[in-house]
Amino acid sequence: MSETAVAHHAWDKRWSTPEGRADWLDPEPFLLERVDRLGTAGDAVLDLGCGVGRNAIALAQRGFKVDAMDGAPAGLEHGALLAQEAGVVVAWRLGGMLALPYADRSFDAVVSWNVIYHGTGDETRRAMSEICRVLKPGGRLVLSLLSKRERRFGLGREVADDTYVIEGEEEKGHPHHYVDAVGAAALFRGFNLVDLEHRVHRKPESWHWDAFAVKDAR
Repeated sequence: MSETAVAHHAWDKRWSTPEGRADWLDPEPFLLERVDRLGTAGDAVLDLGCGVGRNAIALAQRGFKVDAMDGAPAGLEHGALLAQEAGVVVAWRLGGMLALPYADRSFDAVVSWNVIYHGTGDETRRAMSEICRVLKPGGRLVLSLLSKRERRFGLGREVADDTYVIEGEEEKGHPHHYVDAVGAAALFRGFNLVDLEHRVHRKPESWHWDAFAVKDAR
């Protein structure tokens, strides 16, 4: 485990309380808007960094065969309860994003929302390489990245290029890697980048890059 890839500790604490989970129970609209382009019922989908399972459960309800992976046990435990309540089957797995425990070309699609930028640039690129590896040729990817326009860019301690840790916040010791448009597009080597939207997420000035891409068919 990398010394900087420690975001799961903060998220595990958050997922342990109803208050911490409250804002992360509804599936991501960007994903739902593209779910018909993600594949068809029965396709295998990986939700990488699934949190409490909001996207995994939504996909399972639409007939996808879903694996959901996260480094925070509390999220997986709550996700399993929510899936049981919803009457859907999801395969929950504890693990990190830098060495995925799946064979090459295992999935028709991968979803990874607000996840892979929790580390250095090198770690973000490693996570993207792993995503590409486990996707089948022509597989689809829904992903978000952190923009350099985000309000916290440049604040705190720089632990690697364009990667900062803000001490004393809720996410103490929790690194974030930021990219501009060129840096975002460069991460999609081996993909056809279909959509790349620059959008504000939950909080004012919380700018992100939201992407839909298709792996090269080779």
